[in-house]
Amino acid sequence: MNHKVITLEYDLYKDTSDGEMIESTKGKNPLVFLSGSGQMIPDFESNVSDLEVGEYFSFSIATENAYGKRKEEAI
Repeated sequence: MNHKVITLEYDLYKDTSDGEMIESTKGKNPLVFLSGSGQMIPDFESNVSDLEVGEYFSFSIATENAYGKRKEEAI
């Protein structure tokens, strides 16, 4: 696999009717990671790894393909 350093800014929203923003890196520190190193959720990495510089994007990741359902006892 070709590893490459990926740097991006993002806005993260809840997938709910109000679409509440959870976090944003815009105007702050961008997210930087090495592709193929296991640092990121696979679905996230596959959605951003082929983007071009300056390209805007939007995608969703199913709960089961991310961190799973929220567990209050784990917080």
